Amino acid sequence: MDLFLYRLSSRTVHRGVALIDWRSGLLAYVEVDDAALEEFRKIVELCGGALEPRSLPCMTSLASRLKVKSVLYITDIYGIANSVAFEKKTARAPLLEKAWAYIDSLICGGGEMECGEDVVLSCCRQCDLVCLMAKVLGLAKVGVKVDLRGEIKRRLTG
Repeated sequence: MDLFLYRLSSRTVHRGVALIDWRSGLLAYVEVDDAALEEFRKIVELCGGALEPRSLPCMTSLASRLKVKSVLYITDIYGIANSVAFEKKTARAPLLEKAWAYIDSLICGGGEMECGEDVVLSCCRQCDLVCLMAKVLGLAKVGVKVDLRGEIKRRLTG
């Protein structure tokens, strides 16, 4: 299993991010140490080994008890880009690039991380266990909520 790491103080921290719902732009970010990652590995095995509808209640219930840093970024990145493109009568793609660049500046400062397939960041590596944890905790709505919609809209309209 290939995990991407960086050092924070004296402990190893694994980072992952996943787009939970493209309609609302809910982006789940996690930082987890080795011990919590090993506990999550056991949870995944106990709950059936894969993120499937029938295993989701088991995973979310158990994973929500882990001691991890979890942030739920509310971005509405696609909705805002569509709205601004319509208002300005311009292409949506450059607006999405600009919005993802802003999110990149917030999240990618600590080095590489595992990213879900719909996440477009410069620091992304293939999704593995940490990314799966971000998906599970995001689906469970576990974490500090940070609403970025106003700032994204300001950056796209300014």
